[in-house]
Amino acid sequence: MAAKILHSSYWTTILRTDSVRTYAVRRPISIASLFIPTVALLTAVASIVTPLGLYEELGTGDKEVGNFSYIRDTSAYFYGTSPRGRYSFSRICFIYNIPGPCPFKNDTLIYEHTTLGEDWDYPNNLTTDVPPILRKVYSSGTDGIGTTVSNFFDIEWRQLTKKVDKSGLLNHGRPFAVNLFRQLDSLVLEDSVRLVEGLVVDTISGGIGFRNHTVPQPPDRNVTWEEDLLFIEPTTSCVDTNLTLDFDSSANSSSDLGNFRLTDQGGFVHLAHEVPNYNNDNPQTNPDLWGRAYKAAVLNNLASMVYLNVTNSQDNSTGTKLFRYVDSVLGKSFRVSVDRDTDYNAASFSREYGRYLFGSELGSYPNPFNVTRGEWFEPICMLFY
Repeated sequence: MAAKILHSSYWTTILRTDSVRTYAVRRPISIASLFIPTVALLTAVASIVTPLGLYEELGTGDKEVGNFSYIRDTSAYFYGTSPRGRYSFSRICFIYNIPGPCPFKNDTLIYEHTTLGEDWDYPNNLTTDVPPILRKVYSSGTDGIGTTVSNFFDIEWRQLTKKVDKSGLLNHGRPFAVNLFRQLDSLVLEDSVRLVEGLVVDTISGGIGFRNHTVPQPPDRNVTWEEDLLFIEPTTSCVDTNLTLDFDSSANSSSDLGNFRLTDQGGFVHLAHEVPNYNNDNPQTNPDLWGRAYKAAVLNNLASMVYLNVTNSQDNSTGTKLFRYVDSVLGKSFRVSVDRDTDYNAASFSREYGRYLFGSELGSYPNPFNVTRGEWFEPICMLFY
């Protein structure tokens, strides 16, 4: 029986120790033990009242006037842009392809027509600078305080150079600024909105905006602002001439090209026998780009046909009309002269119609109707003015 009594007393001691836990226990430990259920209760309530928990949120502040400062472009467009402010705007005016006085200038031209011919005299030469009155007229709409819209004189050539008229006729022989074209980069294949020096280029919807690139200071702040910009959205229209320039490429070098030939893909044999015209009633409202391009293609093909003796030229003195004969069929090729300095393996643009007929090599066609570039091909460009 003694063993059983001791066993019962052992369990009693353990239960009594658990029930009087505050007895002989240090106060900090006692307070901490009481705080634990309180925290658990508050956590349960917070999980119901704020189920998403606590988080930080960025909000927009009140609008304020920021200080804008210039941010330099780091691309090739910045390094390829000529310094501004060194030269004034210049222009050259013509009268029947002869240099003449520009409006609002005091320059004088004396024209004399006699039986011996024509005589053009410039007593005081011709000045090339743009007068202040024109700059004021074409800048008056954007001379307000804080305007961001560009005017005519905010649109400048990216690259400039100096030119001196050796004859002394223009600007009294002093140098004046003219444009210089050099390709810096190509944005044709991009599909984004890109900022380059002086421009906002939108290759997604197509457009170029003019802007002096300034941002609020300090530049590391996340800010937004609104401004009006002048955007140019080009509209184009293309017409196929149905002529191809074919050539052979060497197996050893892709740049070693030869056997250049102009192939009739329908541009000669199916050419319209009446020169079309385009709608020129109101070119500001309806420039009729397709009509102009189509007429240019027809005139280009016609001049090429006469040069190659595919058809005859019109002769009013003998009453000979165009297209008295057409010596071509689909797929027929004609050997042509080309400029060896041109890279025909790459896409390129040129305003020189009939360029494939006037290369550096001697042509193999007699050109019986004396087709010249200046008389037949250069006037085609006038369709776009």
